Amino acid sequence: MSNRLPSVDTIPPLLEALKSAPTAPDAKNAANSLAQEVKTSGLTLLDDAKIIQALHAFCANKKSGYERESGAMGLQALATVLGTPAAPILVQSLPTLFELYMDKGDV
Repeated sequence: MSNRLPSVDTIPPLLEALKSAPTAPDAKNAANSLAQEVKTSGLTLLDDAKIIQALHAFCANKKSGYERESGAMGLQALATVLGTPAAPILVQSLPTLFELYMDKGDV
């Protein structure tokens, strides 16, 4: 972790890039960029910038399969990049991910 103060201003463009990613590789890159920013700035950024809530909203969008996929990729990137210390924060996302497993919509 860095001594840099977390800045919520850096997050909206990263979330928008993830939300509007035209392809799966673009979504994965955007998700990894978001996760790296959280890793650099600190876990408090997840709450301060409401990142988990935004990703849950992406996952719940029944009109856009791409957005649902981007939300899941964002959660996966956070888990992978942040590792075990983020587990207590990310565990609340399990029901959202289980809902996506039951999703029959197109991506």
